[in-house]
Amino acid sequence: MNTPKEILSLLASGLKAAAEQHTCHHLGDRSQYLGLSDLALGLSCPRAVVITKLAGSQAADSLENLLKLRRGHWLEHGLEEALGAIKRKFISQLRISFSHGNVPVKGHLDLLLPDEDGLTVLELKSTTRLRDQVYSSHEAQLYGQLTLLKELWSQPVFSAGDHSESYSFPELIQRRLGISLPDSASSISIRGFVLAVSPQAAKPFGPYEPNGAVLEALLRTATQLCSRSTVPRALYKLNNII
Repeated sequence: MNTPKEILSLLASGLKAAAEQHTCHHLGDRSQYLGLSDLALGLSCPRAVVITKLAGSQAADSLENLLKLRRGHWLEHGLEEALGAIKRKFISQLRISFSHGNVPVKGHLDLLLPDEDGLTVLELKSTTRLRDQVYSSHEAQLYGQLTLLKELWSQPVFSAGDHSESYSFPELIQRRLGISLPDSASSISIRGFVLAVSPQAAKPFGPYEPNGAVLEALLRTATQLCSRSTVPRALYKLNNII
């Protein structure tokens, strides 16, 4: 490494490899399913979702984009470290995996914190500067997460960490945190916040609660993204990916 260019090239290569490892570990092969973030974006621009799926990671190869992506991962790690330091029980990267028709869908909850009042979900968003309002796609994503958590509560569709085996939500919480929850979500308060964090400050937006209408819109988008009638023929390859 004799030149500044070589140093930056080394940094970019390492960041790209780390991003790929993080995605594989936490999110799996994203070409094989639609995530709630995909569906939230698809509410306003389905074509952007399809293009992103087909482009894969090639669009994020610049050092600038790689740093933006890693900043979010560093944020997650830092908040997990902070919660661990005060012995706060939580689950990170809770996965909800299910099929809507023949379309595989996954929701990933960044942080879930149980307490005596119920459950709080934090959807983390890293940003250069804090906004006065949250993005509508981030709201839709969180609404979807909260509603799926409530509606699929007793079904074996939840997993976390390195474990691929899925459980009902109460069983997973009992196994991971030693906390007993009722078999039904009807008596549990479920709320969420979009937590925006910049290098200088943090701002929670919310609280949000389960919203069946938003989830229905997200699932309609999943069907539309895999339909010949709504996706241009040149981009219909997505059907062969998922």
